[in-house]
Amino acid sequence: MLILSLMVMGAIIGLMCLVAIPILLVGVILGAVLYVVVHIIMIPFRLFGWALAIGAGAVALVIRLLILVALGFIGMALLLALAVPLLPLVLIGIGIWLAVRARRRQIESRAPVS
Repeated sequence: MLILSLMVMGAIIGLMCLVAIPILLVGVILGAVLYVVVHIIMIPFRLFGWALAIGAGAVALVIRLLILVALGFIGMALLLALAVPLLPLVLIGIGIWLAVRARRRQIESRAPVS
């Protein structure tokens, strides 16, 4: 009984797929045709918009570059201002590193060569 019910379900699903395939193909073909037609219709409007946008785009590009440069300077100033409190710790670390390095060189210079 189980095998029969599985076969019936498989047959029903197969028939549904056979019915759905042509519908899907028509939808895909119709969608592709409509996509191409809409883009062909919109070409003059896009060309006109590009012609108008060249001047505005150049002005906007200059403004964006100036804002980007200003933000870069502000960011560098903030980075420097926020790093100043860490300067004593950096100086202490460099001093310890120099002292250890000098001590290591003294120990290496005293070591007998074998």
